[in-house]
Parts: sequence; structure tokens; C-alpha cells
Amino acid sequence: MGKLPTTFTSLDLTGFEIEKTNYREVTSSMVETTCAVLQKNRVGIVVRSVHAGLKHIYGIGGSAETVCALLKEWRAENLSSLKQGKNDKDFVSAILEASDDGLLEETDIPEEYLTVSRQMAIASYRLAFQKADTSISGERLKQLASDNDLLTSQLKEFPQLKLELDFYKSEYERQRNELKEAYMNLNKQQLADSDNFRQQLDGLYQERNDLTVKL
Repeated sequence: MGKLPTTFTSLDLTGFEIEKTNYREVTSSMVETTCAVLQKNRVGIVVRSVHAGLKHIYGIGGSAETVCALLKEWRAENLSSLKQGKNDKDFVSAILEASDDGLLEETDIPEEYLTVSRQMAIASYRLAFQKADTSISGERLKQLASDNDLLTSQLKEFPQLKLELDFYKSEYERQRNELKEAYMNLNKQQLADSDNFRQQLDGLYQERNDLTVKL
């Protein structure tokens, strides 16, 4: 069975009696009704979809901690009923869709936590970026290459940083080329100095030979 979508533009509330009032807090019964509505509308039951469903149905989303706790209770209660064979096939599918014994998916993480994690990643990258030297050599060159590879792998999910990554990479390439050119120029200078020394040495030998002949 494929994963159900976890977002929606509207919900069909036909068959559900929703009291029109100003709700002040999210309760377990509200979460239960919201999950039933999501199930009917073929929407995946995860924290973010339940939070959005509560806002759509009741006009109040509640805190992420509250929704997580109530959804956990809903899952536990219905999984218990599932083990006793008290649920129909569609409801079994909804429970299985909502339960994950492995790693959490991004859709199961409250949006505010994702936002904070992205901001921390951006701050960490900018701090590392500001520490990059304008001139490099030797071990610093290797460190920059290592940092660039690490940042690329860690931040591939954050397209807003692509421009800065490209700049960082271009700076690394430019400075590496400058270092390479400087090394080549040094070798050329050493070679030129070697040729001059050899010519001077040959001249001394020639003068010595001339003196020997005269003697």
C-alpha cells in the first residue's frame, strides 16, 4: 500500500457533527474526530496533518507537544483494539499508516522543529564560512576541501544555501589555482637560478683552463 498524502486543501465533513463554538484547548475526542475525518478523506495520519486538520475543523491547532501526546494516545488505544480484532480493514490501514517503528519521516515532525533545525544548520554553515581564510596553503587547503565536502553533504536539503556553497567552492578552486601557479613560478625561478649558476661555474672553469695554458 502506497503512502497517503499528508496535506490537503479541504476536508469533507459529511457525517460528522462538529459543534460550532470557540474551542480553547485540544482534547482527545477532538483528535479522535480529526483522525476519523482524515481517514475518510484519504489523508495520512501524522502529526502535521492532524495539526492542520484540527485547525480546519475546530479553528484551533494546539501546541505541537499536545498534538503529539494526544496522537500517541490515539495510536496506542486503536492499536490495542487492532490486536483484539475490533477494527475494520480501512481503519487497520489508517493505524498502520500512522505507526512507524523505524526512523521518523520528515512528515511526522512538527514544522516548528524542522524550522529550528534548518536555522541551526544555516547558522553553523555561516560561522564556518566566515572563518574561511582569504589565503591558504598546505593543510589549510586540505581542510577547506574537507569542509566543503562535509557541508555539501549536510546541507543538500537546503537549496537556499546553494549560492553560498557555490561561492565557497569557487573560492577554494581559485585559491588552489593560485597556490599551484605560485608553486610553478617558484620552480621556474629555481630552474633559472640553477642555469645562471651553471653558466657562472662554466665561466670559472674556462678562466682556470686559460690560466693553466698560460702557465
